[in-house]
Amino acid sequence: MLGIKKNISLRFIITSLLLITLGLIWSECKQLWDEGLKAYIQDMWNILDFITNSLYIATYTLKLVAYLKVITYSCAHKGD
Repeated sequence: MLGIKKNISLRFIITSLLLITLGLIWSECKQLWDEGLKAYIQDMWNILDFITNSLYIATYTLKLVAYLKVITYSCAHKGD
């Protein structure tokens, strides 16, 4: 019973972090659209935000690839 509750809370946390990350990315896209590319790039905080968001995307992508590889491996070796 405790394992199920722990799994649900972990999923909730991961989903919440993903939604927050998507909100941050949306905010930066909106700011880029409003200010224009030249003004956006001149502010070094925006460059830092871009790098941070890129690392978030890379992290989620690697987690997804690892999850899919585990699923594929477990399905391929189910009969072993």
